[in-house]
Amino acid sequence: MSEYKGIKGFQVQTRTEDPGPTEAQAGDFYYNSGTGTFKTVNAGTGSWSSGGAINTARAYGGSSGTSRDAAMYFGGYTIPTNYANTEQYNGSSWTEVADLNNSRTGVGGFGNSLTAAVCFGGDEFPAPSPRYLADVEEWGGSSWTTATSMPGVLQMGGGAGTLTAGLVVGGDQPGSPNLTQTLEYDGTNWTSGGNLNTGKASFRLSCGLQTAAIVAGAPGYSATTEQYNGSSWTEVADLNTAGSQGAGGGTYTSAITSGNQSPAKGASESWDGTSWTETAERSTDNYGLGGSGASNQNAIVHHGYDSAPPSFPTAAEEWNLPDFEIKTVTTS
Repeated sequence: MSEYKGIKGFQVQTRTEDPGPTEAQAGDFYYNSGTGTFKTVNAGTGSWSSGGAINTARAYGGSSGTSRDAAMYFGGYTIPTNYANTEQYNGSSWTEVADLNNSRTGVGGFGNSLTAAVCFGGDEFPAPSPRYLADVEEWGGSSWTTATSMPGVLQMGGGAGTLTAGLVVGGDQPGSPNLTQTLEYDGTNWTSGGNLNTGKASFRLSCGLQTAAIVAGAPGYSATTEQYNGSSWTEVADLNTAGSQGAGGGTYTSAITSGNQSPAKGASESWDGTSWTETAERSTDNYGLGGSGASNQNAIVHHGYDSAPPSFPTAAEEWNLPDFEIKTVTTS
């Protein structure tokens, strides 16, 4: 950081107070006459913080939502039980709401509000006797109702979009792991979309819209990332850390992911539409997560499993990346 003796002689702006969000620009330098200090505006630094603890610990459920203040989680698994539980998060606490009609693990989800979500696929029975599902349920704000089934069974697929314009991406079928298929949902019917370039399941991230989606990571320590434009997938910049079974949220051009089956279970990365940047790690080392988010500045990651030792943490962690940070400059 600059010291005053290194910048004296330059004309320095004087302000009576710090700039607000619409005024501040990274790189600005000024004298705050109200506090009698020199200050600089820096680009924001992101961090994870503790959110409200979940009510029912489990992993491998489905998730939906738009931000860290509006998240939803349904289904899931703890050894040896599958769950139908549904929980919603309001930015401070989780609330149990109506259960799914069928308990299941390895489910996927999508939806852009706490009153409109979709749960798809999954596994009705824990290993070693799996029974994959094509079942679909829709959340209408107070209960789940049975909707049109997918064309085929799958588990661990990625989801994106809304109740009336959704995507199911990749997934596993018996004897066919890491599918390349894309299914599009209009609220009533399923149709086929463009295939992934590389088959994937158990993503580190899947989010966005039906016409602008992104998926990243996959089993086998894959770092590949692909974007969907409504008709075809394009491979873009790889993750820095390969892996699977993470979560996060955001958009086609601005997203955050955290969690990894191995080796760095708390690893997190931010997407700016062009490349991935490693960020601060979460304090909870787990995977098989749920998550939602508005962008690479606002997200929540929750639920999940830690294999060493085996446990299902109740922690939820919130990601915040401010647009800017104002720092006081040393003037000695």
